[in-house]
Amino acid sequence: MAAQSTEVSVRIVRYAVGGVCHYGELEPGDVTIARFEGDPFTGLSLTGHVDEVRDVAILPPVEKPRIYGFAYNYASHVGETDREIPEVPVCFMKPSTAVVGPGGCHRLSDGWRTHPFRGRVGRGHRKGSPPCQGIGGS
Repeated sequence: MAAQSTEVSVRIVRYAVGGVCHYGELEPGDVTIARFEGDPFTGLSLTGHVDEVRDVAILPPVEKPRIYGFAYNYASHVGETDREIPEVPVCFMKPSTAVVGPGGCHRLSDGWRTHPFRGRVGRGHRKGSPPCQGIGGS
């Protein structure tokens, strides 16, 4: 007899409705969100309230995240520059504004017409979602 899986898939989202932030579970079909009270760090409990996805703004998963990155942490990356391989990778932080929710855009101030460094952007999105529009200065 095969063992039965005990894995449970819960998709927790952070969202705003009426200017108020909440956490909730994105329910099957991606049409509704079962609202939670609390947050993932102190504990969540269902409130019994359900919000329609079309009526909310999906937000980044956490407010004011701390984002750490590492540079020159693999030989081919160092090989793209004129730098020596460091003894330890270079650690850097990004501002919390570097994280946006689905459909959000990173905006550069007017002074940033060109940037001498290459950047990497990670973007999670639903299949068929439109690309980010209006990237750049205002």
